[in-house]
Formats: sequence, structure tokens, C-alpha cells
Amino acid sequence: MHEIFLMNVPMRAVLLLLITVAARADSDGYYCVGGSYLAYELRDDRHVLVILRAEPDQSIQERTIALPDFQVHAMRCGNGTVDLAGWDAVHTVDVTTLGVTRTPLPRPGDIPAWTNTNLAQWSGARSSGSGMVELPWTVPHLLKIHIESTPRPCVRRLTTRLYRSGTTRPVKTLVERDFRTECGE
Repeated sequence: MHEIFLMNVPMRAVLLLLITVAARADSDGYYCVGGSYLAYELRDDRHVLVILRAEPDQSIQERTIALPDFQVHAMRCGNGTVDLAGWDAVHTVDVTTLGVTRTPLPRPGDIPAWTNTNLAQWSGARSSGSGMVELPWTVPHLLKIHIESTPRPCVRRLTTRLYRSGTTRPVKTLVERDFRTECGE
């Protein structure tokens, strides 16, 4: 296992590095970062979008929004909205009102060509490692993404935690789960 700490590297460079590690286009764990928020998508018993907003008093506000059941193929954070592209529509979540709108795509499968600035590729990475991403918030926070091998062949453990800069204790664990990888069988 190796650790990669990317503290003083511009965020776009870090995201490009993460994109090169891509291995599988699966949803569940897609992330994107807005000016004062982090959004991530998960599917357990239900499909949800979680929004963590950095507040001026240095607290973190968490909101969870139920999403329709669809496979996420792309995600982007804008100024106050999160767009999640499915096979046949784009679902837009307003981070203030938490409303969700659905806009059908002109042709199913014609996924928008957004700049790929999410961190979802780590959920399917084939190798072990860690990465630290500094979030562009007024009160600095770091997102640590860690992938490690497990005792079971072809299985990796993904752990993603949010830290306040200068601390060693996480503010929140976002994801902690095992996922299968291809291993040449």
C-alpha cells in the first residue's frame, strides 16, 4: 500500500490525476465540489445525493436528497446546483431548495460531455493508494480517499473521509465499503 499526499497541487491537476486512475464507470460514490459544498451520490437501500455545506461558523451542514433510481454516468457541481446525468435524462438538484428536476436527453445514451471533474473514478480504481484533495472552501477542509486491498481476492475497500485542515480526526466518513475489481480471471 502506498500513500499519495497532494496538498499544494492545484485542484484541477489532482482531479486529472484521479481521472487517469479510472477503471470502471459505475455510480455509487460520484463526487463533485462546488464553491462551499461537496456533493456525493450513493445507493444502498435507496438512491440519494448527500450535500455537505461548509458554513461560516466552521460547521458542516448535511442534507440528503432522495433521487430516482437511475445509473449515474456523469456528475457536475455548479453554482448552487448539482447535475447528475443518467442514460436518458439529466437530474438537477438545487442545493438551496433541494428540489430535483428531470430534463430528458434528446437521445437516450447521448450523455453530456461535461468536463470530468468528479472523483468517482476512485470507487473503481484497480490499485491501492490514497489521495488527499483540498476543498476550495473558506474554512479549509481535505477529502481523503483511500483504497486498500482486502484479504479477499478481487475485492478492494474504499474509504472516503472529510477532515478539517490541520486535524487528524475526521469530521465525517462519507463512504466505507468493499467493491469488486477485475483481477484477470
